[in-house]
Amino acid sequence: MAKAIIKIGYKEYVMNTEDALHILDLISKAERYETTYTSATKSKTYHVYDTPMEDKVESLEIVHDDLYRMAKLAGRPTK
Repeated sequence: MAKAIIKIGYKEYVMNTEDALHILDLISKAERYETTYTSATKSKTYHVYDTPMEDKVESLEIVHDDLYRMAKLAGRPTK
């Protein structure tokens, strides 16, 4: 089964392509939630608003099965 990499924020996740498309579908319906703090008044404000899809998921990349298996064998990188 084909795999896909989704990048959300600074993290990348690999999963079945069907699941990746399902996540994209769910995220496309989501609204953005943000809290801001103003130091002058020492207060928080809360905001919910629509954002374009390109601001929600940075990328979706299809991964060839050979590359996926090689990366899976490599496991977690050592630091």
